[in-house]
Amino acid sequence: MGRYLDVMAVLPALVAVIVGLAAGILRGGKPANIATWRLYWWPLLVIGLVGQLAVQFVSLPGGDTTDLVLGVGAEVLLVVFALLNLHINGMSILAVGLLLNIVPTVLNSGTPVNRDAMISAGVVDEADLDTIVLTGNRHVAGDSDTLAVLGDVIPLPFARQVISIGDIVVLVGLGFIVSSLMRPRRPGRGISYDDAIRELTGSGGDAGGGDGEDELTPSAGGGRPVMTGADRARAGGGETAGQRRRDGEDEGNGKSNGKSNGGNGGGNGRGKPDTDEFEIDMDKLSLFAPGRGDGVVIDLPDRPVPGGTR
Repeated sequence: MGRYLDVMAVLPALVAVIVGLAAGILRGGKPANIATWRLYWWPLLVIGLVGQLAVQFVSLPGGDTTDLVLGVGAEVLLVVFALLNLHINGMSILAVGLLLNIVPTVLNSGTPVNRDAMISAGVVDEADLDTIVLTGNRHVAGDSDTLAVLGDVIPLPFARQVISIGDIVVLVGLGFIVSSLMRPRRPGRGISYDDAIRELTGSGGDAGGGDGEDELTPSAGGGRPVMTGADRARAGGGETAGQRRRDGEDEGNGKSNGKSNGGNGGGNGRGKPDTDEFEIDMDKLSLFAPGRGDGVVIDLPDRPVPGGTR
């Protein structure tokens, strides 16, 4: 009696991950960037994967009924997880592939597996088709199966597996996900608005000895709040080195302008302003520049800024 399952079942997924890693490196990504991404409702991913592995490798009490309920339930959890994390490229593809697998499984109380595909993949000899035991909520396809074309119909001889069209879509999505996670995360994608502001200003939750919350100044138009110089100082616990450098440059400009225009009644007003506050319209910031490497690139709009510098 043969068994349609062995450790080679994970080989296609392993190949997809390796391809995704290679693609990510070629696109300038780094494995370390994976840790910077936020996954919403990640326990759904863990539970879904554990459920899938249990159906594939563990003999559960209740037989086919338990395999069906647990297998479909695990795939539904994975679909929900993917939809909650669409900020990561490839999640939408993964969700589509999982749905393509759920449909024939539900319609046929299990995934139908094509006979010829099993023979072509080397899973079983033709003489053993009537005695093979299919695990993982599968059964040999018959004439009564609905949408059997969405079942396991694609042979993979190198892995001794038969996979479905949905599996192919899932593997493509997995490769895209791995490749995307290796690239620097765009500020504001996968994090809250307040966290994005903290990332832009470089302030930590405990900076300045305060309560860990950044206070933003309401904008004049009643839209999104703006970050002023004073706000940044409060959030970061004081003036940063970059701010001190810019203030020094502005002061120097003011002195030089004052000297060159002394006969005309003093400086021309281009020195350091009386106030250290200026508004940044957060809606007009370019938070990310693809291809420029790690870090945050801020592209301010073309408009005058106190001090004559940008």
